Amino acid sequence: MDPTTISLDRTATGRGFKQNRHPYYTAPAIVRPTLHEALSEACDAMGVVAKTTPLADGRWHTADITDAKSGRGDARIKCFPDGKGGIVYNWQTGEQMHFFVGDDSHVLSESERKECNRRRAESIRKAADEILQLQVASATKAMAVWESSPIAPASHAYLIKKQINPDGLKLCTEGAYQSWLIAPVYGPDGGLQSLQFIAHDGQKHFMSGGKMKGGHIAG
Repeated sequence: MDPTTISLDRTATGRGFKQNRHPYYTAPAIVRPTLHEALSEACDAMGVVAKTTPLADGRWHTADITDAKSGRGDARIKCFPDGKGGIVYNWQTGEQMHFFVGDDSHVLSESERKECNRRRAESIRKAADEILQLQVASATKAMAVWESSPIAPASHAYLIKKQINPDGLKLCTEGAYQSWLIAPVYGPDGGLQSLQFIAHDGQKHFMSGGKMKGGHIAG
């Protein structure tokens, strides 16, 4: 196996993959001969649906979660502009997986290997910075929405159906989730980091870009 390759072999553990890390990498990654193959395995590992391979434009593209009833739009996929890799991000779990194009049949020289690792490490760093910026912006928006929203009424259809009280919940009064319940997502430090929106029929969606890893839903 080429030293720049990290493989994820199917096993009976986790999401069906076992990660084999190579010491040159500081983050999980999948390397396959084509972008489509690498992306498909990364999506499988993260529980994300990729109906098509997004354009290699360096932008985040909306995707769905496979194992969640209400996972529409709760994932993002980015293909790097050079077409040599990308990242899959699952908002619900806070997990992410990088993927790259690589050919096991070609043995790289030491200088080629170092340059390949440098480019991949730089792509991973930039993607991590962008995700952090999204999370910070989302937390700021979440606070504004939470503070401006009224307390949820006990007459909300979802609360009546579940026979629960509205303690800790609010009501969204505008936008795409108007009339949906709002549940706060708090981080380990007690700070508000995202929101979950709940419809009358039980559909649930998280705020776009919000950090979920390490968080707990109150209400």
